[in-house]
Amino acid sequence: MRKLLYIVLFASLIFAGCRSEDILGEKQYNKQNDKNIEISFSISEFKVSSTTSRSTRATHAGSAAEQQITNLYLFLFDSGGAVKYNITDPIFTGGTWSATEVKVTLDLTQMAAGTRSVYVVANYHPSMLDALNTVTTITGLEAVVHNENTPWSTTLNTPILMTGSVIGHNFVTDRQLNNVPLTRAVAKLELNIKLKTERQSTPTIIEGIPGSGSQTTVHQYGYQFVDFDKHSYAYKQTSKPYNLTSFTNMVNFTQNDEVAKYALTGDVVTGLTITTYLNERDSFNEENPRSSVELKLPYISGGPLPPPEFGNEIYKLSLLTTIERNTWYVYDIEI
Repeated sequence: MRKLLYIVLFASLIFAGCRSEDILGEKQYNKQNDKNIEISFSISEFKVSSTTSRSTRATHAGSAAEQQITNLYLFLFDSGGAVKYNITDPIFTGGTWSATEVKVTLDLTQMAAGTRSVYVVANYHPSMLDALNTVTTITGLEAVVHNENTPWSTTLNTPILMTGSVIGHNFVTDRQLNNVPLTRAVAKLELNIKLKTERQSTPTIIEGIPGSGSQTTVHQYGYQFVDFDKHSYAYKQTSKPYNLTSFTNMVNFTQNDEVAKYALTGDVVTGLTITTYLNERDSFNEENPRSSVELKLPYISGGPLPPPEFGNEIYKLSLLTTIERNTWYVYDIEI
């Protein structure tokens, strides 16, 4: 009996020792492989809408300035809330940011991160910071908005507000979340206008009687943005509320303007270009009409008699019903 008891106890000790080593080995393995997580980003190309254009571009990466990222607000949501990071420098509280690799490395480990839904707001306006700081849920983040009283270029300019998300990434099985797509929250409008002969004139003319002292310089070409939306929402709204505004007065084209410039052939204007960013819109009604651009153009009949009405003419170019974020609207027209 004593010999049998001794053998059983000895076998139990060997078995227990093996289990202890296995468990210790598993713990050691997890510790060695529980690394910091990484999140990289890619910038989505503009979708080029060429419905009324001769352009053959389907997408466009945009300029270097339109791909620039100057800040990030990063959210990692799970059922318990959010871990969030305000990233404005290469080294920030909670990790590091590489602008060249477009990548964030966090101090957060795989096991601590678990499975998370990742949301990011890039190039946020300073007016959005307080709202971002108080976000605790995805619903709250989707309500963050920047309100701009002059919602067109040059006020809406680079760096451009961008957002992106990936739902339910498991960092335990894959510590690297690659290429979270960032989408620009605004659209881009490009008008390329070729002028017919009767619309071609010198940029300015002098009105008044020579020598009278009452002569004035009159600009022949002007433009006006009408019913542009003020709100830049970080994330696309299911139904975006109306908040429209317009230029107070016509603004003159100039030869080297960033937004609206004319092209000369000799001393005569033969073409006009307008380039601006604008906020998305998804509908219009009688009280809130679709966005448009109005043009002030001269008319020169070329005949022996003056036109029946003196003065410039106003042309209204209505934009599409739906203006989508990250879309480049190109119009090539002749007037």
